[in-house]
Amino acid sequence: METNLKVVSFGPKLRVTVKRYDLHGQDLDKNQVERFCTILGRETGVAAVPLMVGNKWKSVIVEQRFDIFKKHYPVDEWVVDVIATNVVMHLNLSNLNDQQLIADLYKRALLIQIGIKTNFWTLGTPRIFYEKDPFLKNDFVKKFQNLTDIQGYRRYELSEQILDGVGLSFSVHVSTAFFTSLTVEDYFSKGHKSRFYSLAGRQREQKGTLVYDGPKGRQVCYFESYCHDKTLISSGGINGKTKRYENVYAYYQETAPGYPVRPNDKIAIVKFSGNDTKSMVPANKLFLRVMNESLDYKMSQKDKIDPQERTELINKFWQRLGNFPFGNRFAKIEQSLYQPNANNSGRIALPTLSFGDNLKLSPPELANEKTFRKHFLDRKMCLEECGCYFVPPTMEREIYFIYPEHIDQYTCDFFADKICEKITLLTKINVEPVIKRYKDYMDAASDLSMSAMPGMVVFAFDEVDSVSYFNIRYELSDWRLKRLTSRSLQKAYNSYRDYKDGKSANVKGLRNWETYIDENTYDILQQLGCLPYVTQPQLHYDMQLVIDVSAKSTYLALSLFMYKTGMDIPVSAELIKPKTDTKKEEINKVFLEKYLKQLLLENRELIMEKGMRSMLVLRDGKDCGEEYEAIANIVEQFKKQSIFPPNFRCDFVEYHKSSQKQIRIWDKNGHLKNNCLEGSYFLLDEQTAILNTTGAGTLNQGTAAPIMIKNKYTNANLLHVLTDIFTTSQLNFSSPRVAQRLTFPAKRTDEQLKDRMAQEILRIK
Repeated sequence: METNLKVVSFGPKLRVTVKRYDLHGQDLDKNQVERFCTILGRETGVAAVPLMVGNKWKSVIVEQRFDIFKKHYPVDEWVVDVIATNVVMHLNLSNLNDQQLIADLYKRALLIQIGIKTNFWTLGTPRIFYEKDPFLKNDFVKKFQNLTDIQGYRRYELSEQILDGVGLSFSVHVSTAFFTSLTVEDYFSKGHKSRFYSLAGRQREQKGTLVYDGPKGRQVCYFESYCHDKTLISSGGINGKTKRYENVYAYYQETAPGYPVRPNDKIAIVKFSGNDTKSMVPANKLFLRVMNESLDYKMSQKDKIDPQERTELINKFWQRLGNFPFGNRFAKIEQSLYQPNANNSGRIALPTLSFGDNLKLSPPELANEKTFRKHFLDRKMCLEECGCYFVPPTMEREIYFIYPEHIDQYTCDFFADKICEKITLLTKINVEPVIKRYKDYMDAASDLSMSAMPGMVVFAFDEVDSVSYFNIRYELSDWRLKRLTSRSLQKAYNSYRDYKDGKSANVKGLRNWETYIDENTYDILQQLGCLPYVTQPQLHYDMQLVIDVSAKSTYLALSLFMYKTGMDIPVSAELIKPKTDTKKEEINKVFLEKYLKQLLLENRELIMEKGMRSMLVLRDGKDCGEEYEAIANIVEQFKKQSIFPPNFRCDFVEYHKSSQKQIRIWDKNGHLKNNCLEGSYFLLDEQTAILNTTGAGTLNQGTAAPIMIKNKYTNANLLHVLTDIFTTSQLNFSSPRVAQRLTFPAKRTDEQLKDRMAQEILRIK
């Protein structure tokens, strides 16, 4: 196994001698001292980090051979006086109290050297770098028949990590960022506004992330509007920090005289990060950041970097920095990428799966890419041969299919018949379609709600805007609802029809249609309460609780998964609630106790009947505030009420779907680099692990994106935690032949929070 980490020389024995400078002038907070260190590094090349002295942030440390000669530095609206001291400190990486100071100092030194030795540019954060020139470039536009207005840049994200018994290390995560080659001015002045809105995500109610190429470098901002009738010189008066200017052009002439703008440049209105004030800037200095969902399939694949190419790009990154990437007064870095050993890495075995007709699928005896690929393909084959493991006896026998009138009748009938045939095959229950077509989707939803008992409905609608789905969901609130867009249906069917009619020899059209039928069928099966397959009930924890907060912190979700020896099938339950407190990702302790108690009480009978004795809590993202205390309080209450036994065990871990650390692992075979098998893990320390739930068995492109697990508060067995997370990640009912990245309850909370966020759009409007 190999990682994207490089270890600083001397390993655990790394030492650095520093001297202290005090900062005088006013009481500073840590952020202001950080900004001082940034200014110092930019102006002098000296790496410094904040040091707390006497409970105040009033000092910095630098490597002892550096001197700060300048005595006064402007920070925000203040002037900071720098006072030399005689204090010298000897920092040792083996000392826990010194570790973060050493890591921060080396990180600062590395960022300074990158600025000196490379031509990378940054955007928004100093630890993420972009190559100067795009590796994927298109120079002209032909009516946007192809995505020729988008350019791809390599993006490098740095983070530090202290590895137990190994030393200080730095990871480089390589990805791709897409920006338009055209400016906002180009799109609006040349009649391509709809193209701009499409790339910006305006059809999905997003504002659009822009890059402002301003006088102080590139900055992130967000699109508000384009002013067709305003130029820099006709903008009207604006307020600067210290004075009022006659117009925007006058502002630039005085504050940035070398900045290349013209009086008649058109204006766009934007908002900058962390500022609600709207600003007027030249529209020809704004470029659009393009997210992957706005790209066509071919271009979106350019972001898929396999381990071989990733290794080459990482090595080239470090080669740019030479033999002393931190500067010649700091230690060097090891030449090779770090390779974990048998003591801190391994692989969790795939579980045995049970399908219908008592068929069991065991994990492969030999663990390699070929056997794993066959195993995942066998999952789908077993499902289609023996059917679902569990089908509710009361499952609906009719499924409603609702289509807009512009989709031809044959396509509607054909799709509905294929879905029902597949469901009948997998459940052994005959299911019939009920097909209806409409002119107005709201009338169709209302008519269905009033004319039939709530059941399962597949609703196709035109992707006009996100409000459509909210309206349909609102009208059919008691129904099980599967939505799809008429565009996706027509596209899948047309490719199949062309292949069937001999207009296309590409068998891909047939495969795409079959995949489309499968994906929709599996989603419908889950809504019908079916379980395609299950793992053996041999988890280390009887219950798994996932806690998550939506992207904009407007909802919180609790998902409970219960499965222990003696249970035929797992049972899951969710609770989604509006997040009404003013905190962001942190959940108010009172609300968390209230909602967790409600969820557990709703399942009290099952918990007591099955004698649940343990629970693993996965906090999606960073544990905030008093959340563990809230959970512990509920556990103690339930013990006193004999709902939980006296020896009930509850372990709490942070479950990071994404992390600033961005550590990757892969297998190394000589000069060849390939994805690890599913279940591979790497222990950073006794409390932190990287787990690949996806891998070589199902990934055809790119490098597996791992989950980071951090043990918190309780003395949990980390290997037991990883095993349960990996095992419940195998319940990929939406696509059985593909490994699932998230645990089953985490996937459910993720989907439901996204659904609630989509519904929230109506309130925004």
